Amino acid sequence: MAVKYLETRSFALDDLTPLDRNPRRGNVEMIRESIRANTQYKSLVVRKTADALVILTGNHTFEALKEEGRAEARCEVLECSDDEATRIVLADNRTADTAVNDDEVLLELLETLDDLDGSGYTMDDLEDLLAAADKIQETPYQSSSASYSESPLELAQRTEYLGELKSAESKGIRETVVILPQDQHDELHRLLRALRKPLGDDLTNGEVVLRSVRAMALLAAERDGGEPASRDTASQIIIDSSAETE
Repeated sequence: MAVKYLETRSFALDDLTPLDRNPRRGNVEMIRESIRANTQYKSLVVRKTADALVILTGNHTFEALKEEGRAEARCEVLECSDDEATRIVLADNRTADTAVNDDEVLLELLETLDDLDGSGYTMDDLEDLLAAADKIQETPYQSSSASYSESPLELAQRTEYLGELKSAESKGIRETVVILPQDQHDELHRLLRALRKPLGDDLTNGEVVLRSVRAMALLAAERDGGEPASRDTASQIIIDSSAETE
């Protein structure tokens, strides 16, 4: 019996039967986020049998749709044998396993977005890609007496990750740690990405932050009775790396 495509249509979720022996364990929460942002853009593939519509691919999308309170799912309906159904399930999972990313193209796509909602990626993912592309300047560990100082295990893990680098002091580099709640952390990195577009992708996050703080310091001084500063002057401080404030 050859696999036969029958139709594409929407079915009530209650009319669909999840696959009994699904080897894949998917991230339902991530799929829910995608559905909220992008709706259901990919059909489930279901097998029509004598007494059921069995989901072959898209079982976790089915779960996510239910948890999101959706009533229906768009499906592509097939007729096939037990053997063919098994092969479809295995091939769908395995072909996804063997795919690889072109990180350069992936980074370009992520940087076109104002935020990462519904993309499946997080700010940590983006920072890892930026670091791999040498767009973030990594600095080695320096000891600190602060309460958030790294443990010996954390230090060993970070040292292994960063590899053998020259000491930060020999490069004239210092590291500043900014601790923020998750929502403010994500907002900060969205703003940094937005600022790097007009300023140039070769700037590090540290350089963008320093220029922004210089401009804010100038405007704050004006508010406190200092020498008047125009918005153009503040903008020039952000754009010009050589501009400094007293």
